[in-house]
Amino acid sequence: MRTSVIPEAVQERFNVVELHLDRWIRNGLAERVALIDLESGEETTYRELHRLACRFSNVLAEHSLELFDRVMIAMRDSRLSVASFLGAMRAGMVPFYVNPNYGVDEFKFFIRDSRCRAIIADRSTAEKLEVATREVGKHVKAMVNVDRDGFSDLLEDFRDEYPLAETHKDDPAYIVYTSGTTGRPKGAVHLHHDLVYAVGPYVSNVIDVREGDVFYSASKLYFSAGRMFGLHIPLMCGATSLIDPERSTPERVLAAISGRDVTHLLCVPTLYLRILNHLERLGVRTLERRALRYCVSGGEPLPASVFERWREVTGLEILNGIGSSEAEWIFISYRQGECKPGSSGKVIPGWEAKLVDESGQEVTEPYKVGVLYISSDSVAAFYWRRSEETRRTFIGRWYNTMDMLYFDQDGYLHYVGRSDDLFKVHGMWVSPAEVEDAILATGLVQECAVIGLPTSEGLTEVVAFVVPKDPSNQRLEEELKAALADRIPRYKIPSKVLTVDEIPKTATGKVRRTALREMAMSGLIKRAGEL
Repeated sequence: MRTSVIPEAVQERFNVVELHLDRWIRNGLAERVALIDLESGEETTYRELHRLACRFSNVLAEHSLELFDRVMIAMRDSRLSVASFLGAMRAGMVPFYVNPNYGVDEFKFFIRDSRCRAIIADRSTAEKLEVATREVGKHVKAMVNVDRDGFSDLLEDFRDEYPLAETHKDDPAYIVYTSGTTGRPKGAVHLHHDLVYAVGPYVSNVIDVREGDVFYSASKLYFSAGRMFGLHIPLMCGATSLIDPERSTPERVLAAISGRDVTHLLCVPTLYLRILNHLERLGVRTLERRALRYCVSGGEPLPASVFERWREVTGLEILNGIGSSEAEWIFISYRQGECKPGSSGKVIPGWEAKLVDESGQEVTEPYKVGVLYISSDSVAAFYWRRSEETRRTFIGRWYNTMDMLYFDQDGYLHYVGRSDDLFKVHGMWVSPAEVEDAILATGLVQECAVIGLPTSEGLTEVVAFVVPKDPSNQRLEEELKAALADRIPRYKIPSKVLTVDEIPKTATGKVRRTALREMAMSGLIKRAGEL
């Protein structure tokens, strides 16, 4: 049974925090658990979270922050990081999360770019942020360290009530900074109504949410997907979010599933693969999933081999999807019982999508590759202080994703790659994602990544970086090429196979192909089998 807890539309005067907190209090569900801290086991009810958010609203107001002032939150996941985000939006301010693992120079960029008026930190970031703010943050009115001695008592002194700011549904609500894989990070500005059109179609068509359900996102709140799956979706559906301040390892994810009755799990494909490899090393063939009903994936293509292995071990399908920070959440997805391994799924009802070819015409033929354009009221309004990139990306009601896809005869969409990741060999397009999927399916490597590199003759060759399952195998390249011969066309088979200890990735888990090119060009990486 699908839920109907998300309205189909909103009034002109609308503050999205009302859907996260106030309506549950009003409907007599204040004592329902909203958050559980994985580390301490501490539970926070909706009433307690509402009070915490109001106190943060009052803290920010005390520092003379005003409507639409930006609030930067750089801290590990906790009930305070959730409450501060909701408290800022409640007061009509515009919060955004920043990865707490950044250094001073990265923090300086976000402080300058956002022109934030307040910064909320914890012990992991306070010292670095103080240095960055002294250098570039003259506009910052308040620096709040939630781990400072006496802060808990100070927070208790503030009123636990704060009226919802009378924002318009089209007012800015929060900013999402992109991962910066195609250049410096950009702040996608989302409006108060956006979440209604991002969450509603997903919980109506892809997953269901029941009383007592527990969400666990292996991606942290400072990632767009982590914030959606670990904050907005569970709280807007009246469920519980399991908050984890520590890095998500295979052991930690498995402990959460078995110890906290997680019903909804989000991991990037790389982490699903790491969990499977971990279970394989332990000799575990069947995983006791307890309450787990939904496994969701996004952020990068899901290899068909990972989908099949996960289903064999758990009995559950991974609901693969495509989304983005600009779109706010997943808009193309698998659905239970309708999964097609190797594809990206189908467009979720409530979204519009089209493929556009090189001439600007809409693609109407199966298997013809085009750039994906999507449309929905959840798409960001603009990029913060990036007018040229805004015009190039948001074209009328369409958002140009820069992703290359095609659809098959059954209407399933297939991801080919980013338009700037594809390359040609012998005049024919090569998709790194397709070759990577084929390499993983051989079972010879733990992880891999593929790029195109120029040869001394000025041509392009396929180069694969692999993390071997057996580092001592000196015939790996030979065996890999032989195994690929029956899986992909000859021109797509890597001419070189280079072994590495790990594949370089961004903070969001995406392959850093620029770094791979630099590694290959340096000549320091050994070919598979070399001593």
